[in-house]
Amino acid sequence: LSFYAPDKDTSEIFDLCKSAISDNSLSCALNAINEECVKSFLQGKISFLDIIPYIKKSIDKSVSVC
Repeated sequence: LSFYAPDKDTSEIFDLCKSAISDNSLSCALNAINEECVKSFLQGKISFLDIIPYIKKSIDKSVSVC
């Protein structure tokens, strides 16, 4: 296996994670949404590559409600 540093410029999840570090409620929401997405992936309901878009969409919806 070869591991490379992530490209932080093209992966939007890094910005979301940085925001979550300073906001406890966002951090909790991010964790809960991720757990549900991983559960859906393991059940075969979504693909692995769907996880980040679902997380971002869910966070965007929850932020716009508040």
